[in-house]
Amino acid sequence: KRQAAGFIAVIGSLIFVGLETRSNAEQAALNTRAVEIAAYQELINLNTQANLTTLSEPELVELLIKAERSPGTLSVIERRQYRTWVFLRLRLADMAYFQYEQGVIDEERLRSAFGPLRGTMRSRVAREMWQVSKGNFVKSFQNYIDDYIAETPLAEAP
Repeated sequence: KRQAAGFIAVIGSLIFVGLETRSNAEQAALNTRAVEIAAYQELINLNTQANLTTLSEPELVELLIKAERSPGTLSVIERRQYRTWVFLRLRLADMAYFQYEQGVIDEERLRSAFGPLRGTMRSRVAREMWQVSKGNFVKSFQNYIDDYIAETPLAEAP
């Protein structure tokens, strides 16, 4: 009887440990998913914030239009402002690319996060500024942007 009771107790303990291990694994997966969602949400929030800033600043909108339509007329200060704006767009894209490399977001989410940068990089002046600033980014991101530029035609001047 004691052996049977001991055997049943061991079996019961093993079942409990198995259930607890599975529960812990499920909780770890949920925690990982929550981190992934939070990281992507932060990325979207940053992109939204950048877009809202652009929309709320008429001078910035004028600068962006001027950079697209007549980049040769940009003053030194305007070129610097535009370069900074492009650099910030690239930084957001770099953050998305890093999340992609780490497996936090998939390729579809990466393409979605790159939306704001895609239009920017169709501009000749933005591409020139990329050449100046690309050394500030890791090689894999440089390659990704260079490949995108190689595959994407320049926007036609309005």
